[in-house]
Amino acid sequence: MAVLASDSLAGRGYGPADGARKAAHYLAGRFRELGLEPVGDSAGRSYYQHFTLPINTFSEPVALLTDKRGAWRPGTEFIVAPDCPPTNGNGRVLALDTALFGLDSGLIARRLRPRSLAKCLLVLRAQDEKRLAKLPLAARRWVASARAVLVREPRKLTASVAQRQGPQAWFRVLDSAWTRAAPVRRATVYAGTQFEAAYPAMNVVGRLRGTAPNAADSVLFVTAHYDHLGQQGPEVTFYGANDNASGTAMLLELARAFTGEHRPKHDIIFIAFGAEEAGLVGSEWCANHPPVPLTRIRFLLNLDLEGFGDKGATVVNGKLHPTQYQLLTAEPAAQAAANSPSFPWNARGKAANSDHFPFSERGVPAFFVYSLGGSGYYHDVRDRPATLDLESAYSLYWRLRTFVENLDAQP
Repeated sequence: MAVLASDSLAGRGYGPADGARKAAHYLAGRFRELGLEPVGDSAGRSYYQHFTLPINTFSEPVALLTDKRGAWRPGTEFIVAPDCPPTNGNGRVLALDTALFGLDSGLIARRLRPRSLAKCLLVLRAQDEKRLAKLPLAARRWVASARAVLVREPRKLTASVAQRQGPQAWFRVLDSAWTRAAPVRRATVYAGTQFEAAYPAMNVVGRLRGTAPNAADSVLFVTAHYDHLGQQGPEVTFYGANDNASGTAMLLELARAFTGEHRPKHDIIFIAFGAEEAGLVGSEWCANHPPVPLTRIRFLLNLDLEGFGDKGATVVNGKLHPTQYQLLTAEPAAQAAANSPSFPWNARGKAANSDHFPFSERGVPAFFVYSLGGSGYYHDVRDRPATLDLESAYSLYWRLRTFVENLDAQP
């Protein structure tokens, strides 16, 4: 996990640092060390399943400067919207007049001053952002005419990635930093972005052969996405320790367990997906181009956000597969005999929130298990290995390993 969430892999994203590709090469090397059979596009020769995706990348540094205050700290005081176009401009700062939301269209048209915001940066509160869609067309066009929009976020800066490049630059600033600054009258924004229509990406796929004569007839899948958000320029890295270096590391640890003395009866295919953060792109591709027919997958276990567990874990699709859920949540006999605290589980229904979804939508029985607890550093620059609770994560690992062993033991 320390390797996956290191500076060398640059947040496992896209753009000049090419962290996602470097991470895929690292994982293929680990698969090879573990003795997994390559079952990528060239079965028996390559671990890689190649695909492309459209993605907006940050090819240069990002910057926000305000009068009196000067340069703001990227990543901790501001971030850039993922679909930001190339931006380099400055102008007068104008706060959105929230009284507009209570006026009729005629009054709004008369209140829009200046008539165009082409030389202005518009500032609004995060709670007002969703209300913009309810404004009349003239007011929405007025907002769209701004050189840039600055959104004041009250709690944290949460980043993402985008498969498109929008028409307007949006920056998100931490509200506490904005209120500490002297009254801002002018600002300068810069974002060096580049849209890639067909960025090369890959899944990493390896098979562990089972010992039974019909081992390939009923296959277990263990999956996790290895990609994250990458960088917004070289100064801002989203390391993604919990999301999802933790799940990828747990996948490797499960592979290590089953390639050792505990060889499974059934084949197990381990898949590290790319481009989950861009919208489940890698898993969707794999579900359309599976390494084995989907009807031969007896169960899929997807690992995402596994860096905690001090408050238990949630099982997406737990309510859809009660038999497997009972198998997962049964307390080990030794723990029950020792009167140890039980591990808290929470069953959810269907959700399109990770890489299990493209498979479960095609009829593959699947769980997505994610840990609960921790610091709440999600999609921000603070999600680093030192913030995780690996003791609790290790406890979750043993329960997931037992679950895979029990699934494998079934005829």
